[in-house]
Amino acid sequence: MEGIADKSGRRTLPVLLAAAFALFAGTGLTAAASTAATSTADSSPPLTLPGAPQIRLWTPEQVLSQFSSVAPDGARLFHQPDGVAVRLVETTDDERIVNPGDGEFHSMDVAEVERALAAVPQTLLRDLNADIFILPYPRADRLSSSAGRNAVYLSPGVREYSVEQVHYVVTHEVGHLFHREYLPFEDESAWDPYRDLRGMQDTERFHFGAAHADRPQEVFAEDFRVLFGGDLARGDGSIENRTLERPENVIGLREFFLGFVEDSAQPVAASTWSLYPRPGRSLDGLTLRASEQTVIRRLDLYDVRGRRLGSPDALGRGPAEWTVRWNEPTAAGAYWVRVETVDRETVVLPVRVVSPR
Repeated sequence: MEGIADKSGRRTLPVLLAAAFALFAGTGLTAAASTAATSTADSSPPLTLPGAPQIRLWTPEQVLSQFSSVAPDGARLFHQPDGVAVRLVETTDDERIVNPGDGEFHSMDVAEVERALAAVPQTLLRDLNADIFILPYPRADRLSSSAGRNAVYLSPGVREYSVEQVHYVVTHEVGHLFHREYLPFEDESAWDPYRDLRGMQDTERFHFGAAHADRPQEVFAEDFRVLFGGDLARGDGSIENRTLERPENVIGLREFFLGFVEDSAQPVAASTWSLYPRPGRSLDGLTLRASEQTVIRRLDLYDVRGRRLGSPDALGRGPAEWTVRWNEPTAAGAYWVRVETVDRETVVLPVRVVSPR
């Protein structure tokens, strides 16, 4: 994750991510993982996923053999893909390690990392080009796991990771890869629709350098984990920031993520629907269009909090085109229109009001 702060190790799944970083807190972690301190030379190619061949998974042994060297002063250096060489902490006796655990570093289990990656819909990963490093030792400048522009660094713990912790951390970090690809930090305005969806319009509280749980990028990674991770990664469906709505309860949030990846969403309706203009100045007068002739049973309008505001009217302009009528006052922001046909076909369409009348 992006610059995690020191946390306690409560064992509820929403804070399992914090417990995984026992380098900072004195929490016990249980399950199977391998220590890579005694690795042998390994020049083999990285592991890849059938559905995402541009994601390369490097084992702890490969990291030591192919991405590390020994400096003149005897320190082991890890050479990141961005060309930066960072020192590795090779012993739990190092002053940087607050809690030495059982006296060894335990890398994440390779097979479990593979399973965590395979549990994510591969259509979301197929266009990502990244290296995922299962580190044998933590980096001196950042002891916890993190994600860069095209890389994920999975740090070892001072006790063995549980299966749930592996899936939690891996999927969270892949969420960071996803936003760095499709929603980069440099384009702050592109985050506005997401902020609206998640109720994070207060930029004094929710900003990239805020308290960890209030950082939009961390909420994004947590949303990704819950919405698209496997059962072990999702846990009970809650996220680090307990003041925000659970991602599965936010109307349109899943569609927002899937919208970044062309044809990644499984069809939710037999017809293809469109709602425009987007953005618009009002919710009244929007054009709703279907690719096939159908009859609308009802429309429902929701705000970014998932609250149902009412049922707009749909005035037919043809066998597959309607004008949406909504005469209530509307504030600027994101909304979602749920369409249900007489055949019980349903689809949720986003719309954004930029200058309400």
